[in-house]
Amino acid sequence: MPPPFNAPCTTAFGAFLEGYRRVWYAPALLAGIATTCIVLLLPHRLSVFGPMSDSWGLRTLLERALWEWHGGWALALGGRTTPSAPGLASTTAVGLLLWMFLAGGILDRVARARPIRTAAFFAACGQYFMRFIRLSLLLAPAYWWLFGWLHPYLLTTVLPRWTAGMTMRRDIIAAETTVHLGFLLAVGIVTLVADYARVRAVVEDRHSMLGAIAAALRFMRRRPGRVVGLYLISALPAAAVIRLWFGASAVPDGSAAYGATILTVYLVLRVWTRLAWMASEVVFFQGELAHDSYTAAPLPVWPESPAAEALENLTMASPRR
Repeated sequence: MPPPFNAPCTTAFGAFLEGYRRVWYAPALLAGIATTCIVLLLPHRLSVFGPMSDSWGLRTLLERALWEWHGGWALALGGRTTPSAPGLASTTAVGLLLWMFLAGGILDRVARARPIRTAAFFAACGQYFMRFIRLSLLLAPAYWWLFGWLHPYLLTTVLPRWTAGMTMRRDIIAAETTVHLGFLLAVGIVTLVADYARVRAVVEDRHSMLGAIAAALRFMRRRPGRVVGLYLISALPAAAVIRLWFGASAVPDGSAAYGATILTVYLVLRVWTRLAWMASEVVFFQGELAHDSYTAAPLPVWPESPAAEALENLTMASPRR
């Protein structure tokens, strides 16, 4: 059982620490989500990344995919490993749908800061799944604009014009870095809106996703510094895990067992950091706006078993004379 609940600190770093504390005291949640991701995603990732590592080198390809994502490398990849493209798309789709389904139960669990039954967890997953589908559809135009128009425009128009007269390599690198950071900033803003819309939908049991988006924007507008600070602090462990994976997966002539082990460890760490990231956003919101039933620990109750409930009903019922 977790220790007595303390009111979370609403500073960015305090919410970050409290988020990791809540996940630490939810081992069943971490084990269940990690096992699900491993079972469903590990075979797909091995089948997709296996041919890539043989032909290009896993570390080089993934670094390009992370830092230089655009149509050029995707077309080159499709020309060399055509069979892997459907596998990559299916892996992405499976991962997105999986997290969209589990997000409601995860947010409900970390918001309550106490263990809940399996039935209650999956009930929350099902309750919020269609709401999150609607939320994704509402935010889809923003992501399409980011990745379908803004990113190509920055790389094919803004960056070439900016670096046209540059001769020093460091100046070109600085310009490229600035462009990428600007794009990541735009993506981060939309991602934050989506995150806090989900948090408000679960904590406040909102049915309207338009209302959740508007509430998320108001929440972010009134405290932008701490919202961005928490986002950056939470991103550091996730970036560290990805960087460690790059280094471990770059070992030449790795066996299939070694690759499976590395991917398994990577998925577990990614799930851990992702759960803590979600928990820290819930903690931050609860410390700022949520009402007492969510910011305070629930009172201890009898075990939720039929025998205990029957006994409680008998003691509360008035005897008939």
